[in-house]
Amino acid sequence: MNGHRNHERFGGFRKGSTVGVELDYIDDANRSVTIVVDGLRVGSLRGREIEENLVPCVILNGMMQVVRVNIGRPRRGKGVLIADKDILSQPWKSYIPPFKRDNDSSIVDLDYNVGKDRWYTKVKAEEIEGFKWDCIYEGWNSAFSTRTKDRQIEYLNKVKAFSERNAVDSKRTTIWCINLTLTGKFLQGVQLVRSKRVAGQKAWMSFYTDRTGHFRRKVAIKWSSLRADDRRDEDKDLKANLEQAITELDESFVYGATTLYVCFNGEDPQNFSPEYDRQIRLKLKLTSYLPLVEESDQIKKMFAHFSSVTELGNGHLVHYRGAEMLALRTLHLLKHEKVKTT
Repeated sequence: MNGHRNHERFGGFRKGSTVGVELDYIDDANRSVTIVVDGLRVGSLRGREIEENLVPCVILNGMMQVVRVNIGRPRRGKGVLIADKDILSQPWKSYIPPFKRDNDSSIVDLDYNVGKDRWYTKVKAEEIEGFKWDCIYEGWNSAFSTRTKDRQIEYLNKVKAFSERNAVDSKRTTIWCINLTLTGKFLQGVQLVRSKRVAGQKAWMSFYTDRTGHFRRKVAIKWSSLRADDRRDEDKDLKANLEQAITELDESFVYGATTLYVCFNGEDPQNFSPEYDRQIRLKLKLTSYLPLVEESDQIKKMFAHFSSVTELGNGHLVHYRGAEMLALRTLHLLKHEKVKTT
């Protein structure tokens, strides 16, 4: 349909939107049928597109297309973007042996409410002392990312996500993308809370990051019952909390990652209901330390090789000088102020 140009992107309509149909048959040579949503003309048929003796029909279908982005967050196609204001200093309690506890960690508490179809983050309340849940996105497909293992499909997804002429894919995505690039921090741990019935399914969820890639994934096989002290204070329904299970990704898997991908099985997103899944909660532990484990291991190997060569006394003096220069450059890099702060 030939839609009128809008300054704002139209991603669909939702409950509470005003939808109207405008018929203009005054001029037989230039007839028009226009769909108006919330005061915006989002589609129209004009002139020869309207055939004589036929009744124009308008089909209205939500199909979970709505993605309303709050102020300060980019448009769709980048996943759920986490900002600095979403980061809180809170304790982190691990569910993986030896059950480490960190009393002061950078935590992002992300919550998807199935009933309201909204994304919330826990932030500090300015008007009162305490915390509040801030809505940052609306719609399941807010977590959609154009990035995929097939480069051609990725290019087509980017065109659909940012073009006004192409239709929005109404099907629920099976992969969530949690993007941390705006924070400048890295993942150190991930905890996901869902209904306890997920633990008994054979088709488990899986995870991967921008560092591991599509082919190395972590399957959520191990689920634990949610502890009593980890229940949400805002939720007064204790029975719902007792029926929740949690799975955790350790530091070795998410090390150095800035993007987390949560993969559901094919039928899971289509069958969500508040009866079985009231909410899907993601708790992210972040760190500002640069991922230098692999690089530091290489530096240790270089120093060990240099010391072994000097102890054996083999080789020409020129080779010693070359290795010594590399070692001095490495030490100079390590003494740099930017490296010290991390």
